[in-house]
Amino acid sequence: MPTYQEIAEMAHRKNILDVAAELGMKVDEQCRWIIPGEKPKGLTFKPEYNIFSWWSHGIEGKDPIALVMLMKECSRKEAIKFLVKGEAQAFSAPPERKREPFKYYLKESKTFDYAKRFLRDARGLSEETIDIFHSRGLIVQGIYHPRKTPIGTTEPVVGFKNFDLAGNIIGGSVKGIWYNIERHPDSNGRVKDILKGSDGYSGFNILSKPSKEKLPLRVYAFEANLDLMSYFELHREKFKTGNFMLISMEGRKEKVLSKAILMAISHTQEIFEKSKKPETFLEFVNRSTNGFPPEELEIHLCVDNDAAGKDFVQSITDKYGAKFSITEELPPLHPGQTKNDWNDELKHSKGMLEVTPTQRATPKKKFTNESLKP
Repeated sequence: MPTYQEIAEMAHRKNILDVAAELGMKVDEQCRWIIPGEKPKGLTFKPEYNIFSWWSHGIEGKDPIALVMLMKECSRKEAIKFLVKGEAQAFSAPPERKREPFKYYLKESKTFDYAKRFLRDARGLSEETIDIFHSRGLIVQGIYHPRKTPIGTTEPVVGFKNFDLAGNIIGGSVKGIWYNIERHPDSNGRVKDILKGSDGYSGFNILSKPSKEKLPLRVYAFEANLDLMSYFELHREKFKTGNFMLISMEGRKEKVLSKAILMAISHTQEIFEKSKKPETFLEFVNRSTNGFPPEELEIHLCVDNDAAGKDFVQSITDKYGAKFSITEELPPLHPGQTKNDWNDELKHSKGMLEVTPTQRATPKKKFTNESLKP
């Protein structure tokens, strides 16, 4: 008779797409959970690894057991029982492929005018802030072929580059400048992609040079690149001196935060590369005897002011608050708002937003493709 551990392993090895079908979930060609007539829910499967993630809910790389627990709102034992009795086939893992070094393929434009107008007029960033990031090579204007579109389809985008400590590009992402709701219904009408082959645990960041004074390292974590740039502008005085790093997690990704902290502490790529799993740095410190006092390291969680953002802050604080100094820094809610992020906070501070009766913050002046014309 199999042991409980053996039964649990059988459940863990069930094919996750078969399990999703048994749960009545519909999955599109991009492996996203959809309900007929509605937008995808943000829950995405990776069948090659037999896992799913739901970034907006702080769920990353979970197995079929976790999927059943989520969808049926049941215990782990009940989920295992469901899986073992179900019809889903066992998962067969493909041969493990060696990860290829990232190859930066975004075709950069010779000019930056469209990107600057979009960031200034649609996103509320000042030309000074834009120029700081552009002059450092962190943002560029590019020509991009969105995934799942016909060959020859290109759009102007803002490209965000992720660098390692040696100045090598290890990943990146793009944000569309043109508005096309028919082509990009799932990302508010503008293309939003992570460049293929990007290091999955690295994010868009800006890192100060080490200060000669003995000052704490301050790490500020954001959900999005534009939130990072907006906070930088709103709190510019904080970043004129001291040791700091601003990191975009492209969602709420604990492992991106872990790797960023270790990068900032390491100072050089040579030291950083001695760590085998930098994305587990928070877990490693949590298991060790000592932590980091506030005079050495401060972690500022600058995520969205909504239920998901607050849940992320609570989760990180509960897990690591005993070993790290963790501060919640959410953008304030203004009268009528039920959600706020740092880019909306920047626009609100400049009178670019108004709150509608439905409690949604909307731009006072619509930025359209016509806005890009001279």
